[in-house]
Amino acid sequence: MMRKFTQSLVPILFTTISSFNTNNISKGFSSRLSRFHTTSLHAEFHVKTKFVLIETKHNGNVGAAARALKTMRFGDLALIRPNDERVLGRKKCIDGASGAKDVLNNAQIYNSVEEMVHGEKNLIVCGTGMPIDMSLARSGLKSTVAPRQYFEKIVEEYKVKGYNGSNDECDENREGINIAFLFGNERYGMNAEDMAKCEVILGIPTNPDFGSLNVASAVQLIAYDWREAIGGFKYENEANDES
Repeated sequence: MMRKFTQSLVPILFTTISSFNTNNISKGFSSRLSRFHTTSLHAEFHVKTKFVLIETKHNGNVGAAARALKTMRFGDLALIRPNDERVLGRKKCIDGASGAKDVLNNAQIYNSVEEMVHGEKNLIVCGTGMPIDMSLARSGLKSTVAPRQYFEKIVEEYKVKGYNGSNDECDENREGINIAFLFGNERYGMNAEDMAKCEVILGIPTNPDFGSLNVASAVQLIAYDWREAIGGFKYENEANDES
């Protein structure tokens, strides 16, 4: 049952699911964000992005993750089996969001990855982590791919396929990129069962001598790289050229 309410080792993995409940997505934030997306890819494709925290222990990390999403103009946040079912209303979570309470208000809580993807169409499910993540041993996967490298591949594939759909960016029936990024528990990352649903691990490059990332920091890095891959934000040079 999905519950709606107003994660640091974190293994990214990909697999395509044939269907996903778009009713759940429409209740979130990302499906409406496309109305004011100004990035170049959104002019060509319908892009739906969901960030998923699995078994997050600390309420403040959920709030900080919501803040990280909003800075990159993402807003579809989902939690799977959080340590605190009432996390989205907790003070530490709200304080951590620091102005991104709207993301928390629209967040969804699920019991499993299967429930989260149920009914979704052509969803690319992703888990995230560092190349040195000990969880790799549990997954049976031997290597990782850098996020930017993989994102470039995804974008180019969709450009070649010409999934430009209709001219209405809010049309949820448009074909395009439908992607979800999964982030595991702060201490253990993702469990073997969840990792087994994925085919490719996107490894966040980190210091080999100190590779542990806070989950909200990992969310920020992936959100930034993905935003850049789909067009990024226009950089305004504040210095006027007088010549």
